Amino acid sequence: MPRRSAVRSTPWSGTFHILRDYEAHKILCDAVRAEAGRGGFGKVFIGKHKSAGFVAIKCFCVNGGEQEQRAIKKMVHREYDLLLQSRHENIADVFGLTKWRGAIGIVMRYYEGGSLRFLLFNPDILLGMSLLLRLVHEISAGVTYIHNCGAKKRLVHGDMKPDNILLTVDLHAKIADFGCAALANFTTSNAVQEDNQQKTQAMTLYYAAPEKLFGALPKKEHDVFSCGVIYYVTLFRVIPYPSVGSFWHMIKNEIRPNCEAIQEIKNRCSDNDKPIVELMERMMTRCWEQNPAQRPNMLDVRDEFQQHLATQDPAVILRQVTDAVKEMKIRHPAAEHNPTVPLHGLNPATGEFHSVRLGENPREYQGELIFLHWA
Repeated sequence: MPRRSAVRSTPWSGTFHILRDYEAHKILCDAVRAEAGRGGFGKVFIGKHKSAGFVAIKCFCVNGGEQEQRAIKKMVHREYDLLLQSRHENIADVFGLTKWRGAIGIVMRYYEGGSLRFLLFNPDILLGMSLLLRLVHEISAGVTYIHNCGAKKRLVHGDMKPDNILLTVDLHAKIADFGCAALANFTTSNAVQEDNQQKTQAMTLYYAAPEKLFGALPKKEHDVFSCGVIYYVTLFRVIPYPSVGSFWHMIKNEIRPNCEAIQEIKNRCSDNDKPIVELMERMMTRCWEQNPAQRPNMLDVRDEFQQHLATQDPAVILRQVTDAVKEMKIRHPAAEHNPTVPLHGLNPATGEFHSVRLGENPREYQGELIFLHWA
């Protein structure tokens, strides 16, 4: 067993030591191309702030008024403040919060590489094994940091899946949506929640630990199980279960995703890549053990990946990154977005912008002008 190393983190640089409040009318969006994605917990929009540059805003509809917004803000601080006491290179940068009528948003750094799900499920993108090893190591390192953050070490991500792993322009992994599962339950109206859940339920279920599906309280072992499925998806680049029906049958009978093709992968591998496949196979099967007590500590998982990553040629990884990025055709938002509409003109339920003159402050109108069409 490799020697455990300390959980590394580096101090925050700049001014983002705690969650900062951003005024929604000072974040500008492109009214046509602002939406960057959506999931079970809300929609994500791209905006531009004068000091922070391009940012991603994860928006949640708020039931009620100012009192509910204050309660939600307190909840978000409780989820994020401990995590933000120091910065880890594999945790997405969260800058702060913004709010406007009917919504609250988490303001975070915009990552041009998109999500791990987009990368893995795009058959046109060739991914080398050394790069995949770096990705699973960085995911493991981020989860290890979450699990060991704070004196009591009680933090759990709770929704680990490829959709919630973002990528930089040079394909480094950043874990996002920490605490968003709990936040969504507090904020989203039943109608919106049910609609979004129908679209994303399967992909979220596929990564959930069996005991979590049957009502167990959040535990670190749940994240470990989810990482096992993520390693499988990273290696095979396929959805882990053919259907929701087959998923429930397999989970109830303690059956895991189909690994029959792994020998074929090994046969095609070079001498350098075969040990990577064997390591990922070993880690995924250990992590998705049925008995939570038999799943490994993420610190051990991270260290095993780290030990093997140290044997890889950095030049090979760089070449694999370059080839993948070329196929991804990544473009900076400045090339496609014309941010002229203030965020406070956004209807969070529909994703549509109302016409608002640049520089107008919604507080001057008590909401009558800007949100008239929402009634």
